[in-house]
Amino acid sequence: MAKASTPISDDEALWKTFTEGDETAFEQLFKRYYSILFQYGRKFSLDTEFVKDAIQELFTELWQRRTFLSHTPSVRNYLYKSLRRKMLRLSTNHPENHELTDEVNQFAVTLSPEQILLDDEFSDLQRQQMTHWLSYLTPRQREAIYLRFYHDMDYDEIASVMTVSNHAARNLIYEALKLLRSRLISITIVLIAALGLDL
Repeated sequence: MAKASTPISDDEALWKTFTEGDETAFEQLFKRYYSILFQYGRKFSLDTEFVKDAIQELFTELWQRRTFLSHTPSVRNYLYKSLRRKMLRLSTNHPENHELTDEVNQFAVTLSPEQILLDDEFSDLQRQQMTHWLSYLTPRQREAIYLRFYHDMDYDEIASVMTVSNHAARNLIYEALKLLRSRLISITIVLIAALGLDL
């Protein structure tokens, strides 16, 4: 098949062209998502080579299975979900990566308030307090919050990536914000107002 001569900006069009066997589209897909997939993978493992290998294997399998892949409404979410599963499977076969489990117990994201709210909404002390209390969330709560506030995913998207129900995704975020509210109610009120969450 002839290669695409110009970059394809639309994800759905890029995915379709890739699944039709276009190598250039596949290269574009890899370059477009490698960095954010690496960042996401690093939340599960601090072993950079393991994360890189997982991404490489994921894309190798995507190319091999391209003719069997169907349309996806969100390429980003599909890749997040696929990498998450890939890392869990690889960790089972590699005991040295024992920190990964089915519950992704080591989701090590540091959620700084300045990355989920406007900088001028908090004092330095409040930012420090917020970061401190975020460390008290469960790994799955941190992952749900990460996907919600770092990547602006809705509840259906979060549920798909984390392989849970929509209700479970909502509950994870609700309970996380409830904990933060009990510790830092003034900051949480600003968070809810800024993001328009209906709790």
